[in-house]
Amino acid sequence: MQVVAFIQSTLLACGVGMLTYIYSESLASFYTMDPDTLAPLIRCFMSLSFSICLLGPLLSLQGALKALQKQEVASRILLKSLYGVSLPLAYLLSCTFEIGMTGLWTGFAIG
Repeated sequence: MQVVAFIQSTLLACGVGMLTYIYSESLASFYTMDPDTLAPLIRCFMSLSFSICLLGPLLSLQGALKALQKQEVASRILLKSLYGVSLPLAYLLSCTFEIGMTGLWTGFAIG
């Protein structure tokens, strides 16, 4: 039963991620029509779509661990994943390698 729920949440997250990727231009134009701002915002939505696919299963597993009264394990995993991997990687990609906002979202997706 838990495996089925995990697979369903993963598929749902990937579906939302794909919709975000497909409709990134429409989503970006909802916020601005300025051409100078629109192009980077579209790239951000495209990068965000991949992080949605990867963060969905992580958050599903976090919820399962909390339901099993394993909050400490869930917190350690989340802290290591977000602060130990995602944040430094996002900084490296966005600032050190000068990828900008795309690097920021890509770093969080990989972490």
